[in-house]
Amino acid sequence: MKLLLHMLALTFPTLILCQSVEYPYTKKDIRIDTFYNTTVEDEYRWLEDLDSEDVRNWIEEQNKYTNKT
Repeated sequence: MKLLLHMLALTFPTLILCQSVEYPYTKKDIRIDTFYNTTVEDEYRWLEDLDSEDVRNWIEEQNKYTNKT
């Protein structure tokens, strides 16, 4: 019986850590700019517009995930 309890005690944390994590979806919207003859691609620039409904929704989903974990 003790052996079984020890095995469970050692296995349980591993099972918890091995669960897959599903983060909220973050879209990629490539924006391309040129600065001093250097082209820069930014997939997440859309997140800089804090007045955007998409950004507010993204923040809300991130907060839900954070508060859930």
